[in-house]
Amino acid sequence: MAHRERFENTPREPEQLEAALDHLFRPLCFAVENPGAIAPAEMDDWLRMAAAERDRQGDYGAARMLDALAVQADDND
Repeated sequence: MAHRERFENTPREPEQLEAALDHLFRPLCFAVENPGAIAPAEMDDWLRMAAAERDRQGDYGAARMLDALAVQADDND
């Protein structure tokens, strides 16, 4: 995923948005159940891992959305 697209500029098809949110739910639960386990500076890495998994599963729109969130998280670092 070489592009650096920000989330607000990413197309969001409903089924791809659902796939992205479904994948985000796991690390979100982990972070809530284990405060401090995911440092804010590591959020972009977590999002990129999620994007790679969605891409591997053929959910390319979800992968683009997650990658765009990673870019935004990295920019906010």
